[in-house]
This record gives sequence, structure tokens and C-alpha cells, in this order.
Amino acid sequence: MYINFGSCSYKTRDFIVDTLIQWWKTMTPEQKQDTELIQIKVDNGPESSGVRTQ
Repeated sequence: MYINFGSCSYKTRDFIVDTLIQWWKTMTPEQKQDTELIQIKVDNGPESSGVRTQ
């Protein structure tokens, strides 16, 4: 189980991608080689939409 906490980029696309990168870096080479599919389910909520505001 993975639990990630964010502060500055909490619930943003950047946070989601940063979390996935960190998760991938923690995997052993054997785990990476055995990985055939990564399924990501998103709810298309406002935090992960393609609209960015300043």
C-alpha cells in the first residue's frame, strides 16, 4: 500500500505524476521487468482536468 501526502502541489496533475515517478523509482529491476500493465483510474475531477488557472 502506498500513501502519499503533498503540500504545494497536492491534488494536481504535477503531484500525480511526481507520485508515479517516485513509486516507479522504488521498484526493483525485477519488479519493473515483471510489470506488464499499469492501470490508472482517474475520476476526471477538477484537480486532474486539463484546465490550469493562474
